[in-house]
Amino acid sequence: MILQEILGHLRENFLYNQYVEKIEIYKNQVVYIDIKTEQLFFALDINENYEIFLVCRNVYTQKFFCQYFNCFVGFKLKVFSKNKVLVDFLNIEYDCKRPLNPMPIF
Repeated sequence: MILQEILGHLRENFLYNQYVEKIEIYKNQVVYIDIKTEQLFFALDINENYEIFLVCRNVYTQKFFCQYFNCFVGFKLKVFSKNKVLVDFLNIEYDCKRPLNPMPIF
């Protein structure tokens, strides 16, 4: 039931975004939102505990995130749990201190 609610909310708010490829439930365990540009392909997985994982869909995307955030980013990384951001590179305060990278995201 929780996954269906998450699915409905994400579809209502993000399905028609330019870079959103699809939003589905996978194996009744997570809702995922695939995000794809010409170069990057990744997903956000959200489970019933409202934990969010960043999932790289290809090697290029994984390497790009490592370079862009200047740290190791695995193919699946828990980024949010129990109402807390779990990785420094997603904190706004940290992000503002990081020098701008000339490499475009999209």
